[in-house]
Amino acid sequence: MKPILNIEGLSKHYGSLTAVDGLNLSVEQGQVYGILGPNGSGKTTTLGMVMDIIRPDAGTYNWFGGINVREARKRIGTLLETPNFYPYMNGVQNLKVVAHIKKTKSPDIDGLLEMVDLHQRKAAPFHTYSLGMKQRLAIAAAMVGNPDALIFDEPTNGLDPEGIAEVRDLIVRIAEQGKTIIMASHILDEVEKICSHVAIIKKGQLLATGSVGAIMDSDITIEVAAEDLEALKYILKDDDKISAVQSIGTDKLSISLDDDYGTAYINALAFRHNITLTHLVMKQKKLETEFLEITRNAAPKQY
Repeated sequence: MKPILNIEGLSKHYGSLTAVDGLNLSVEQGQVYGILGPNGSGKTTTLGMVMDIIRPDAGTYNWFGGINVREARKRIGTLLETPNFYPYMNGVQNLKVVAHIKKTKSPDIDGLLEMVDLHQRKAAPFHTYSLGMKQRLAIAAAMVGNPDALIFDEPTNGLDPEGIAEVRDLIVRIAEQGKTIIMASHILDEVEKICSHVAIIKKGQLLATGSVGAIMDSDITIEVAAEDLEALKYILKDDDKISAVQSIGTDKLSISLDDDYGTAYINALAFRHNITLTHLVMKQKKLETEFLEITRNAAPKQY
């Protein structure tokens, strides 16, 4: 499948500050692609460059196989900053303004408001909307014209937990329509729950890229304890299915093994050696763990 967006060696400098440093990325059709990194890592600058808002200092990018940038922008919906609408216009009126700017004929305004769960408030002025409602209206605005791809920069920034959940569910529903979504975020949980693929960047450099599942890999961690902890440690270290054994304090062990094996395997192993377990808990490896491990290591990884 040809990439919708291809980035090669993209760089941007502000004086002595390197905002983006030789970035290479490829986003394919139908992916929900998360650009993950701490604040100041170059996410917003990257999105600004590929939307032809910021001029890169080096490198290239192309949309939809290399079509004209102006034509490409007609096929892309964006939410790059804080929603900016006319405060005394209602939801319908504001979306009609957006449709006029985009030169979209006969936009399905009611359908868009239904999609973002604002149909009941469509006649209310924008200034009466909550932050979550404003953000959902901005997503509806990005959908005007039925774009092939959508770009969201920190779409849940500043929202309360309820607003975050609403926007997250909305993005998932849009992705289920087959849209390609590129989303910048510094929130690990958000990327893990929404995205199919992720690029991890720090200080403008790409540290890892691949599917969320591959980056999280298939390893699981199990916490285990026994009446005879030393005997347990000995049999665990001697087992070729177990890749790592570490002590947790003085009374527990942490072990790593492939998820083809789990607590039942460890329980059976202990039973065969007449060891009574007093603690056995499985912990799936999280993106947070991988993120911390990757950002400690400057060498890029391809998954």
